[in-house]
Amino acid sequence: MKKRIPILLSFVFIFSCILHNEAAARRGFFDNFLALKPGLYSPQDSAVDGLDDDFAGTLAFGEYTSKTFAWGVELTHAAASFDGKFVEDELTFNAAKLFLTWVKPLGKKRRRKGEFYFTLGGGIYSVEAEHKEAGISDKGRDDIYGGEVGLGFNYNLSKRFFIGIEGRYLLTTDAKVSLNVEGVSTPLEFSLDGYVVTASFGVRFDFIPIFRRR
Repeated sequence: MKKRIPILLSFVFIFSCILHNEAAARRGFFDNFLALKPGLYSPQDSAVDGLDDDFAGTLAFGEYTSKTFAWGVELTHAAASFDGKFVEDELTFNAAKLFLTWVKPLGKKRRRKGEFYFTLGGGIYSVEAEHKEAGISDKGRDDIYGGEVGLGFNYNLSKRFFIGIEGRYLLTTDAKVSLNVEGVSTPLEFSLDGYVVTASFGVRFDFIPIFRRR
Protein backbone atom coordinates (compact mmCIF):
# COMPACT_ATOMS: atom_id res chain seq x y z
CA MET A 1 0.00 0.00 0.00
CA LYS A 2 2.84 2.40 0.85
CA LYS A 3 4.33 1.89 -2.64
CA ARG A 4 1.05 2.90 -4.26
CA ILE A 5 0.77 6.23 -2.42
CA PRO A 6 3.43 8.05 -4.53
CA ILE A 7 1.80 6.71 -7.71
CA LEU A 8 -1.65 7.89 -6.61
CA LEU A 9 -0.26 11.30 -5.65
CA SER A 10 1.39 11.56 -9.08
CA PHE A 11 -1.93 10.86 -10.81
CA VAL A 12 -3.68 13.43 -8.62
CA PHE A 13 -0.99 16.02 -9.43
CA ILE A 14 -1.22 15.37 -13.21
CA PHE A 15 -5.02 15.44 -13.13
CA SER A 16 -5.04 18.74 -11.19
CA CYS A 17 -2.62 20.28 -13.74
CA ILE A 18 -4.94 19.21 -16.58
CA LEU A 19 -7.95 20.79 -14.85
CA HIS A 20 -5.90 23.92 -14.10
CA ASN A 21 -4.92 24.21 -17.78
CA GLU A 22 -8.52 23.77 -18.95
CA ALA A 23 -9.64 26.53 -16.57
CA ALA A 24 -6.83 28.77 -17.87
CA ALA A 25 -7.93 28.14 -21.46
CA ARG A 26 -11.45 29.30 -20.59
CA ARG A 27 -10.03 32.44 -18.90
CA GLY A 28 -8.03 33.20 -22.03
CA PHE A 29 -4.51 33.23 -20.60
CA PHE A 30 -1.94 30.96 -18.93
CA ASP A 31 0.43 31.58 -16.03
CA ASN A 32 3.57 29.85 -17.34
CA PHE A 33 5.56 29.57 -20.55
CA LEU A 34 8.37 27.48 -22.03
CA ALA A 35 10.39 28.84 -24.96
CA LEU A 36 13.17 27.49 -27.18
CA LYS A 37 15.35 30.26 -28.64
CA PRO A 38 17.85 29.35 -31.39
CA GLY A 39 19.99 32.06 -32.94
CA LEU A 40 23.44 33.65 -33.26
CA TYR A 41 26.09 34.88 -30.82
CA SER A 42 28.39 37.70 -32.00
CA PRO A 43 31.32 38.43 -29.62
CA GLN A 44 32.45 42.07 -29.47
CA ASP A 45 35.49 41.98 -27.15
CA SER A 46 38.64 43.03 -29.01
CA ALA A 47 40.56 40.17 -27.35
CA VAL A 48 38.52 37.64 -29.40
CA ASP A 49 38.09 39.85 -32.46
CA GLY A 50 39.13 37.10 -34.89
CA LEU A 51 36.33 34.74 -33.93
CA ASP A 52 33.33 34.35 -36.24
CA ASP A 53 29.69 34.54 -35.16
CA ASP A 54 28.26 31.14 -34.27
CA PHE A 55 25.30 29.32 -32.74
CA ALA A 56 23.46 30.40 -29.59
CA GLY A 57 20.55 28.56 -28.02
CA THR A 58 18.44 29.22 -24.93
CA LEU A 59 15.75 27.27 -23.10
CA ALA A 60 13.57 29.54 -20.95
CA PHE A 61 10.92 28.67 -18.35
CA GLY A 62 8.93 31.53 -16.88
CA GLU A 63 5.86 32.69 -15.01
CA TYR A 64 3.59 35.68 -15.61
CA THR A 65 2.95 37.22 -12.21
CA SER A 66 0.74 39.96 -13.69
CA LYS A 67 -0.38 41.25 -17.10
CA THR A 68 2.81 43.27 -17.42
CA PHE A 69 5.49 41.33 -15.54
CA ALA A 70 7.14 37.91 -15.78
CA TRP A 71 10.16 36.18 -14.29
CA GLY A 72 11.94 32.88 -14.85
CA VAL A 73 15.10 30.86 -15.40
CA GLU A 74 17.16 30.25 -18.53
CA LEU A 75 19.84 27.83 -19.71
CA THR A 76 22.02 29.05 -22.59
CA HIS A 77 24.72 27.49 -24.77
CA ALA A 78 26.68 29.61 -27.26
CA ALA A 79 29.88 29.46 -29.28
CA ALA A 80 32.23 31.45 -31.53
CA SER A 81 35.03 30.00 -33.64
CA PHE A 82 37.88 30.52 -36.11
CA ASP A 83 38.83 27.81 -38.63
CA GLY A 84 42.15 28.37 -40.37
CA LYS A 85 44.25 26.06 -42.55
CA PHE A 86 46.51 24.98 -39.70
CA VAL A 87 44.96 26.63 -36.63
CA GLU A 88 41.51 26.37 -35.07
CA ASP A 89 40.18 28.40 -32.14
CA GLU A 90 36.84 27.92 -30.41
CA LEU A 91 35.10 29.72 -27.57
CA THR A 92 32.00 28.19 -25.94
CA PHE A 93 30.00 28.97 -22.84
CA ASN A 94 27.09 27.57 -20.87
CA ALA A 95 25.04 29.86 -18.64
CA ALA A 96 22.39 29.47 -15.92
CA LYS A 97 20.43 32.72 -15.45
CA LEU A 98 17.48 34.40 -13.78
CA PHE A 99 15.50 36.97 -15.75
CA LEU A 100 12.87 39.67 -15.14
CA THR A 101 10.62 40.81 -17.98
CA TRP A 102 8.31 43.81 -18.41
CA VAL A 103 5.51 42.99 -20.87
CA LYS A 104 3.30 45.19 -23.07
CA PRO A 105 0.34 43.05 -24.26
CA LEU A 106 -1.23 43.79 -27.64
CA GLY A 107 -4.96 43.31 -28.17
CA LYS A 108 -7.82 42.52 -25.85
CA LYS A 109 -7.48 40.20 -22.87
CA ARG A 110 -9.14 37.19 -24.48
CA ARG A 111 -7.81 37.88 -27.97
CA ARG A 112 -4.25 38.99 -27.45
CA LYS A 113 -2.30 39.25 -30.69
CA GLY A 114 1.08 39.26 -29.04
CA GLU A 115 3.38 41.24 -26.77
CA PHE A 116 6.40 43.52 -26.78
CA TYR A 117 8.80 43.05 -23.87
CA PHE A 118 11.95 44.34 -22.21
CA THR A 119 14.04 41.79 -20.34
CA LEU A 120 16.88 42.02 -17.83
CA GLY A 121 18.79 39.05 -16.44
CA GLY A 122 22.05 37.61 -15.27
CA GLY A 123 23.80 34.61 -13.81
CA ILE A 124 26.86 32.38 -13.96
CA TYR A 125 28.68 31.68 -17.23
CA SER A 126 30.97 28.65 -17.58
CA VAL A 127 33.54 29.44 -20.30
CA GLU A 128 35.75 27.09 -22.29
CA ALA A 129 38.44 28.22 -24.77
CA GLU A 130 40.18 25.74 -27.09
CA HIS A 131 43.21 26.16 -29.35
CA LYS A 132 44.17 23.52 -31.96
CA GLU A 133 47.46 23.63 -33.81
CA ALA A 134 49.36 20.91 -35.73
CA GLY A 135 47.00 18.28 -34.41
CA ILE A 136 47.54 19.32 -30.78
CA SER A 137 44.64 20.66 -28.73
CA ASP A 138 44.70 22.63 -25.49
CA LYS A 139 41.74 23.86 -23.43
CA GLY A 140 41.19 26.37 -20.64
CA ARG A 141 38.10 26.89 -18.46
CA ASP A 142 36.78 29.59 -16.15
CA ASP A 143 33.53 30.57 -14.42
CA ILE A 144 32.45 34.21 -14.57
CA TYR A 145 29.43 36.43 -13.86
CA GLY A 146 27.41 38.43 -16.31
CA GLY A 147 24.19 40.19 -17.19
CA GLU A 148 21.98 40.65 -20.25
CA VAL A 149 19.54 43.31 -21.42
CA GLY A 150 17.21 42.88 -24.36
CA LEU A 151 14.05 43.63 -26.31
CA GLY A 152 11.68 41.23 -28.00
CA PHE A 153 8.33 40.62 -29.63
CA ASN A 154 6.08 37.55 -29.48
CA TYR A 155 3.23 36.86 -31.91
CA ASN A 156 0.44 34.58 -30.67
CA LEU A 157 -0.40 31.75 -33.06
CA SER A 158 -3.11 30.71 -30.59
CA LYS A 159 -3.85 31.09 -26.88
CA ARG A 160 -1.12 28.54 -26.16
CA PHE A 161 1.52 28.81 -28.88
CA PHE A 162 3.65 31.76 -29.95
CA ILE A 163 6.66 32.67 -32.10
CA GLY A 164 8.90 35.67 -31.76
CA ILE A 165 12.21 37.43 -32.19
CA GLU A 166 14.60 38.77 -29.56
CA GLY A 167 17.83 40.76 -29.37
CA ARG A 168 20.09 41.02 -26.32
CA TYR A 169 23.41 42.52 -25.35
CA LEU A 170 25.61 40.48 -23.02
CA LEU A 171 28.07 41.97 -20.52
CA THR A 172 30.36 39.80 -18.35
CA THR A 173 33.40 39.93 -16.13
CA ASP A 174 36.68 38.77 -17.71
CA ALA A 175 37.48 35.09 -18.11
CA LYS A 176 41.12 34.14 -17.46
CA VAL A 177 42.55 31.01 -19.10
CA SER A 178 45.96 29.75 -20.15
CA LEU A 179 46.48 27.99 -23.51
CA ASN A 180 49.48 26.39 -25.22
CA VAL A 181 50.06 28.56 -28.32
CA GLU A 182 53.05 27.63 -30.56
CA GLY A 183 54.50 25.61 -27.71
CA VAL A 184 54.30 28.48 -25.22
CA SER A 185 51.85 28.71 -22.31
CA THR A 186 49.95 31.92 -23.05
CA PRO A 187 47.59 33.60 -20.54
CA LEU A 188 44.42 34.99 -22.10
CA GLU A 189 41.92 37.42 -20.62
CA PHE A 190 38.64 38.24 -22.35
CA SER A 191 34.95 38.91 -21.73
CA LEU A 192 31.89 37.42 -23.42
CA ASP A 193 30.51 40.88 -24.26
CA GLY A 194 28.46 40.70 -27.43
CA TYR A 195 25.11 40.45 -29.18
CA VAL A 196 22.72 37.49 -29.04
CA VAL A 197 19.90 37.46 -31.63
CA THR A 198 17.38 34.64 -31.50
CA ALA A 199 14.01 33.45 -32.74
CA SER A 200 11.48 32.18 -30.16
CA PHE A 201 9.22 29.14 -30.31
CA GLY A 202 7.09 28.84 -27.20
CA VAL A 203 4.08 27.36 -25.48
CA ARG A 204 2.02 28.75 -22.60
CA PHE A 205 0.46 26.51 -19.97
CA ASP A 206 -0.60 26.46 -16.34
CA PHE A 207 1.59 24.89 -13.69
CA ILE A 208 1.40 25.59 -9.96
CA PRO A 209 2.04 29.38 -9.77
CA ILE A 210 4.84 30.45 -7.43
CA PHE A 211 3.70 34.04 -7.14
CA ARG A 212 0.41 35.86 -7.64
CA ARG A 213 -1.59 34.83 -10.68
CA ARG A 214 -2.82 37.39 -13.23
